[in-house]
Amino acid sequence: MGSLNWTVGGINRDQVANEIATLRTNSPTFRRLEQMAWDKGYRSVELTMGSGLHKYSIADSGQSDKDPSVRQIRISSDATGTLGIGGRQITSEITDISRQAFADSTFQVPPGYQKTSFMGPGRGRQ
Repeated sequence: MGSLNWTVGGINRDQVANEIATLRTNSPTFRRLEQMAWDKGYRSVELTMGSGLHKYSIADSGQSDKDPSVRQIRISSDATGTLGIGGRQITSEITDISRQAFADSTFQVPPGYQKTSFMGPGRGRQ
């Protein structure tokens, strides 16, 4: 398995870097997400946390315009407020944005799958 290089910038760099290390150590799901990112061609992630990064959301993510092997993640410290004891809130944000950024091609409907209704008529269904 390849290993993504995480670069952490902005505020709370040490705490964010520690949370990423904790996720790598303790979360098989996070390691699978990193593997998916690697398989998609990403080699590094630039994560920035700071004030005023977003007006209407907590975080966003996108591929770097300069280097397609770099995924950029921005987390607004205004929206996340306190990081909580042990940084649990930032861990949740890193996991959520990683799941959304890396796993899009993994959760597709299998070829040949036929959706069938398991519920009869009812509220909003015919």
